[in-house]
Amino acid sequence: MTVTTAGSPLGADSGYELVSDPARAREALSLRCGGCLPPLLYETDTPLGEVPLDFPPSARQLWLYAHKPGRPATWIRKRREFLDHRLYILLSDRDPFSFTAARILSSLGVPCGLRQEAEQPDWEAWADLLGYAAYAAVPHAPVEPFASAMRSYRPERARPFCMDALAIIVRQSRKPSGPDADATDLSNIREREMCDAERVDRFFLDRHPCSFCPAWRVCMGTYERIRGEGENTCSVFFREWMEACECPAIEK
Repeated sequence: MTVTTAGSPLGADSGYELVSDPARAREALSLRCGGCLPPLLYETDTPLGEVPLDFPPSARQLWLYAHKPGRPATWIRKRREFLDHRLYILLSDRDPFSFTAARILSSLGVPCGLRQEAEQPDWEAWADLLGYAAYAAVPHAPVEPFASAMRSYRPERARPFCMDALAIIVRQSRKPSGPDADATDLSNIREREMCDAERVDRFFLDRHPCSFCPAWRVCMGTYERIRGEGENTCSVFFREWMEACECPAIEK
């Protein structure tokens, strides 16, 4: 496959290089100037535990986007390899088992994150993962998109939370280093696309259900088309996420 950034989910200026061929991934990681190159996103349909990790040592960041988590027994024993390669593992909520896989990976100390891609999200499953990421007393690696939101949350700001772990880690990789740099600040989200004045007016003038949501300021109707029904709704989930961000007992 031809390596491209134009075909990446975040566009031509995505901030990473996308590959799906393992041979090309190995070649890209073997470049001597790896530390000066953008992160490499290796996307694969191969189940996580069956992905060959025969990558050369590299200073380049490597993100593994596995569409299928597969059976835990096949990848739990690869924990040391995940850590040695400093892998960041991305999963998709299209596969229901990704939520359990993210918890296991995090408990093993492997940084990971989920991408919201399902046509109708399972908001209860998202809330369960949030509960683990925010409140679990045992040591665990950060789980995105929750970790960054909880660190950068400001109650005086109205800003939609980002549900795409890939977008978050891309922004983190672009942030300047130094004592004044906040790698978790999500202020560069294109807010005008999600909460412009006309759009906000429409919600309130039309008395849209989203305008009555207690978690309005952290969603702003972004997920109105996939709200869900009954107790399995985005409103319940975002309210719990906002409460976790505001909880003083949680170490951010």
